[in-house]
Amino acid sequence: KDGAQWSPRQALFENKTMLKRDTLLRRCALGSGLLCTVGDYGTRVVRKGAAWTAMPDPKAKDTLIDIAFGNGAFVGGGMHGLRMRSEDGLTWTDRTEGEEGEHINAMIWDGKQFVGIGQGATYLSPDGKTWKREPNENAPTLAAFGDGIFIGSLWPGKVMRSTDGIRWKQVHQFEQHALSFAHGRLGTGATATVCNTGGSTCVSVLAAINLGGGTTGPVASISAGLTHTCVTMAAGWQRCFGRGLDG
Repeated sequence: KDGAQWSPRQALFENKTMLKRDTLLRRCALGSGLLCTVGDYGTRVVRKGAAWTAMPDPKAKDTLIDIAFGNGAFVGGGMHGLRMRSEDGLTWTDRTEGEEGEHINAMIWDGKQFVGIGQGATYLSPDGKTWKREPNENAPTLAAFGDGIFIGSLWPGKVMRSTDGIRWKQVHQFEQHALSFAHGRLGTGATATVCNTGGSTCVSVLAAINLGGGTTGPVASISAGLTHTCVTMAAGWQRCFGRGLDG
């Protein structure tokens, strides 16, 4: 519930034949009260409440690399421009293939349309049924979206930025390759102003922020700007959160 305490590992299904032995579940999306997860060999697994259900008879050719939820449907993208759509995560329709080599590595719902970011082309759709193909430039192999901005990673360690998911520009270079990006903000989760007087008055009423991940040790510094909040620990490592407008 809090990202710090975890229940013991347990099998999703008592019937071991529900999934192939070496299947990895790779990406998931949440919508309509369902958690839909996609994985190897065309696997789809859906959680509703506490119950998990696997899609029967998955096909390897329908393997999805990434998945997103929007406009009442789950939409996924895969190898060679593959796109599929489902409203319940178990029955998939509107199967569409693209050009050879245009693997869709990221599928994003930007609030208006699905954006499938592939190698050489970006696919756009309002509903997962009809698509428009746009040649892209320097597309990343993974991406996230927030506040109108797409951020992605391109080997080795390149951070790419785009406002449309089509035209990408390198904005930073890490020493190591970034394996994941996410949009969010560091805070208490409150939806109303907690304190706006500043100084010691706010410090006395604000609760401590859980940095997650079992972090320990003193915080050396905090950098909070319009689009970020970064915490530097005394041990030297950092944890950054997108969009730090409200702290």
